[in-house]
Order: sequence, then C-alpha cells, then structure tokens
Amino acid sequence: MAAVLLESDVLRAADGDTQAFDRVHTAYARMVRALVRKTVRPEDAEDVTQDIFLRVWQRLRTFRGDAAFGTWLHRLATNAIVDHHRSRRPWHLPTGIDALKAAPISRQPSIERWDMRRALAALPPPVRTPAVLYYIEGRRLAEISRHLGVPVGTTKSRLNAARHCLREHFAA
Repeated sequence: MAAVLLESDVLRAADGDTQAFDRVHTAYARMVRALVRKTVRPEDAEDVTQDIFLRVWQRLRTFRGDAAFGTWLHRLATNAIVDHHRSRRPWHLPTGIDALKAAPISRQPSIERWDMRRALAALPPPVRTPAVLYYIEGRRLAEISRHLGVPVGTTKSRLNAARHCLREHFAA
C-alpha cells in the first residue's frame, strides 16, 4: 500500500503538487543523505543534498516509470555528486603516489581511525568517488568509468591510489 501511495505521490508531484513532493522527499531523504555522506565532504553534504532534491523537483516530469523511482532518484543523485566533484576540482590525480602522500588522509585517534566512512571521506576527491562507488555501492569498473566520463584504466588507477591511501591510514 505504501508503494502505491508513493507512486501516486510521484505522479502528483510531477504535476506540481508540492505536498506530494514533500511526501516523496520525506520517503527518500534518508537514502539520499546516506549516499551523499559516503561521497562528499561533511561541510558540503547539506548543499549537495538540497541540490539533488532541487534537481528531482525540476526533472520529475522526465521520470517515465521504466525503473523504480528509487533507482531513478539514485542515478540522479549520483550524477549530482559527480557534478559537485567536477565543479570543485578538475578530475586529475597528481602524478605518482608521492604526490598523493603530499595530501594524505588525516590521522585520527586509534578507534576512530578504524571507521571506514571517515577514512573514505578523508580521501582526496578524485579517488574518493570511485572508491565509494566500487567498494561501498558495488558498482563495476565499466559503469564507474562511464559515470565519471573517464577511461577504465583511469578508474583502476584511482582505485589503486585509494587502496594505497587506505592501507597507509589503517596501518598507522
């Protein structure tokens, strides 16, 4: 019953019903915030989340129902996160692992150091997004590469750099 109610809310929201959109927002806000927190710096998370729901409101009429609404929303959210990272910094890694060591992930006290979410959040942005998409979201290399607009080899090297940084972080 809740899925049927939500489906009708999506249709009403697409027609401009703000109360229906509020219900859709309430139903999916937790999922979106969780995705944003995995991939964006904490100080940017609220802005990115708001941007995602603004995009949902603007593009809701393009939702055709070919997939579940949650799937469509997840894709839109992931695209917004990638756009956020692109707007903040060019998508290139410094050359070599030594350049990554120049901006290492922060060292934290012993118990907090083992918090994978914090370790991922502290990675440099060019390697953070592919690492989260691969290790947390379970995406395939080809999908991540298409999504980021980079070759598969670039995605592999970014994942390797992320692994190196995480290894150093957890070994300390």
